[in-house]
Formats: sequence, C-alpha cells, structure tokens
Amino acid sequence: MDENRNTVWYNTETDNAAAAWYAHNFTPLQTPSVAEAPKKKKRKARTGLIVILVVVVVLGLVAGSALYFAGDYSPFQPELSLPDGAVAPVDPNRLPDSDFGQMIPDFDQIFPDRGESGEDSSEDEMPENFQDFFNNYFTMEDTIEPSNIPTAEATGDFEIVLESTKGLEEMRLQDLYTKCSPYVVNVLSYYDDKPGSYGLGTGIIIDESGYIVTNAHVISNADSCTVVLNDGTEHTALLVGEDAKTDLAVLKIKALGLTAAEFGDCDEMVVGDGVVAIGTPLSAEFAGTFTNGIISAFNRSVSYSGTDIPLIQTNTALNEGNSGGPLINMYGQVIGVTNLKMSNDYGVTIEGIAFAIPSTTVKTVVDSIIANGKVMGRPGIGITCGSVPEAAKEQYGLPDGLYITEVSEESDAKAKGILPGDVLTHINGEAVFTTEDVLKIRDEHKIGDSLRFTIYREGKTFEVDVEIYDISNIY
Repeated sequence: MDENRNTVWYNTETDNAAAAWYAHNFTPLQTPSVAEAPKKKKRKARTGLIVILVVVVVLGLVAGSALYFAGDYSPFQPELSLPDGAVAPVDPNRLPDSDFGQMIPDFDQIFPDRGESGEDSSEDEMPENFQDFFNNYFTMEDTIEPSNIPTAEATGDFEIVLESTKGLEEMRLQDLYTKCSPYVVNVLSYYDDKPGSYGLGTGIIIDESGYIVTNAHVISNADSCTVVLNDGTEHTALLVGEDAKTDLAVLKIKALGLTAAEFGDCDEMVVGDGVVAIGTPLSAEFAGTFTNGIISAFNRSVSYSGTDIPLIQTNTALNEGNSGGPLINMYGQVIGVTNLKMSNDYGVTIEGIAFAIPSTTVKTVVDSIIANGKVMGRPGIGITCGSVPEAAKEQYGLPDGLYITEVSEESDAKAKGILPGDVLTHINGEAVFTTEDVLKIRDEHKIGDSLRFTIYREGKTFEVDVEIYDISNIY
C-alpha cells in the first residue's frame, strides 16, 4: 500500500487506494496494576523503586508518543469534509462526477527535504516557472482499471426497487442472517499474468436469474471471474458492465431460482440506526461472516478514482474481502454496498470507520448498466483542476481560481481551445475557488447547456462557452 494513502479497499488482491480524511491522532492509555502493599521495613526502598519506575514509564510514554506522531506527515489532506467536521450536503440521487476531477496537492514532491516533523528543513525555493510548480504540486489519484472479463449482453430486463420500511418490524439478528446470507456470494477474480492466484471479494445476488452486484475494484484488471454461491456451487461470471466512478459492477451467471436481495431506501434511515453486514473478510475460510453496528454518518464525501462520491459511514466491522457485500438495515433490506475502510499512515486499518455506497446510488448506476451496459446521463465538462494556493498566487502573480491540469481530448473544452496551464477564474460571471464551486454551477444546468468560462492565460483574460456533454457518448 502507498504510504501516502489513507483509504484501503476491501479486496485482498488490490491495494489501489483513495485519499481519506481520517488521520490517526490518538495514543493508547494504560492503567497501572495495583500491587500488594509492601511490609513496613521495605517501604522506603519500595517507594524509591516505584518512583523510578513511574519516571521511566512516563518518559517511555512521552518518547513513544513522539515517535507515534512522527513520520510521513503531509500538512495538506484531501478536503473530504468541511471545516469543524461539517459535511457538505450531497444529493445521493445525483450521479457522481465524471471526468471533471480534483487534483490532490502533493507537498512531499514540492518540498522533498521536509523533516520527520513535517516542517520544511531546507531553504527550498519555488520553481521559476509556475507550470513546473503545479506539475509537482498536484498528483493524480489512483484509478480502478477496467476488467477483461468476457461480457454479457445488457438486456434491460431488471431494475432495482427500493422498498420502504414503513409498517415493518425490526428483525432479530439471528433472523436477519437466516434471511440475508443466501444472497451473499464470493467473487473470485483471476489474472492471466498471475497464474495460481486470485482476488477475493463479496457480491450480492439482486435477481433470481443471476444478476450480481459487486465493487468495480474487486474485478479491476481481472481476466475471468467465478462466483461461489452460499451453498458452495461455483459459476463462471460474465460482465454486464462496470463503473469506476461509483466503484460498482454488475456480473451475470447462468442460474435460475436464486435467492435475491431486497433493497431498502437509505434516505429513510438516520444516524444511529442499526445495520449488519455479511461478507468474506480476509479469505474464503471466513465466508458468510456476520457483523453488526450502526449508521455513523451520511454523505461522507470520500474522494477516490478521481471522483468525490457521498458514502454511508458505519462502525460495522469490515475488512479486506468484504468489498461488494451488503450493508443491511434491521428489516433485512440492503441499504448500501460496502467498499472502503480507513487506514492510518502506516497502513494499519482503523476499526470503526468504514463506508458503503448508498442504495440510491446503487439503483441509479445498476439500472443503467443492466439497460445499457454503461452509465448514461452523466454530465462532463472535460477538465481536471485544483485550487491555486496562496504561495503560487504571490510568487507568479496568478489570480484566484482553479489551475487546469488536464483537458479531455473529446470534450468541448478541448475544442474551444482550453489548455492545461490555464486558470479558470469564473463561470457565468461567478467566481470559482474550489471544485465544489464548479460542480454547484454545473449541476444547475443539464447536458447540452453551455457554461461561460473566464480563463486566465499568460497575463490575459478571455471568455469561452463550453458545452456540458454526456460522457457515455465518448467513452
């Protein structure tokens, strides 16, 4: 795992990771044991020894804490939540962003001589050319690679229905497991360049005829795939479609009369509601592992695969191999597909902070994949950009705005002459400072509409109209 990544996939074969908002900031607490009272004649000696031991322990804790917080510290973390822990409201029915991406600043490349404390230990100077600065300042996030699994035709013969919980009674944990475990499967991904090895993930049967949902990263780069049902039978799986932006994929096996999951509307749930998960953590020996917890938060904006996507946060115990499995409410309905958990800067996973793709997003994406083989209706404007930092504005005389690092070849932005190195300062006359500003304006319009970009280039400013397009017509 990349030591600069704080998010770990639940897949035993992949270590692509997205950037994460959680950094380790705790130290272990120890409670000293109580010993039997010493005899009077040894009280003085024992007291001195105890004092020495206490001093040693305290010094050890101080040194340990210093070492714990030292290491590869980056003063900039991806903005996954607003200041003071507030979370930006996100419409869970909105499809995640397309090729409009946010670049993540990489201070380690700009300041390679930073000491262990994270402070600049050298007299580093910024490059003379501002483009050289940004080439080092921004680094692209890891992406989910497409799979090479043989495909199945998208027939559009199934849609997910989100059921309400109104009028239902909560189920006992034992009854939940009995009802839900039959539709949870193992997903084995095989790679031609790695004979004898396979990736392990979890999947959900969504239709009795053999449609199965899992994570796109579970089958990333895979050349073939096998699904193992709850009863141990194996089936070769074909790929109906996959979507790296939401980390979802749909598989199809030849089978009839399967037990299918019932999906619930995650919008009906609130923080504190109970949930359970079933999956295959770590290895096939642990298939059908059942854990429970609560909903910790909604709309946690986690950035990975070049996209910010709102996820459900839960404290339910999940581990590598749980990827693609169900997060289930207390009525037996799937309200999310598990896909991420936190790890600290040392690659050690953080317990109690895990994530799932909301059922509202799952329905939108899966229905489109089954109907079209891909996600339709996703808007794109064709640029990847990041905020211009204060240091760059002062050093190079750049205006407030967003530095454009990449322009999609097939986009209208490219056709209209927008180039990497340009700075986007306004859209439709409104100043933009963050990627969220751009998305807010874009989402007020529809595919086919045009946005007026104000572009700064080489000391001059000009305006250009850029059309919003459906990226499914290009990719």
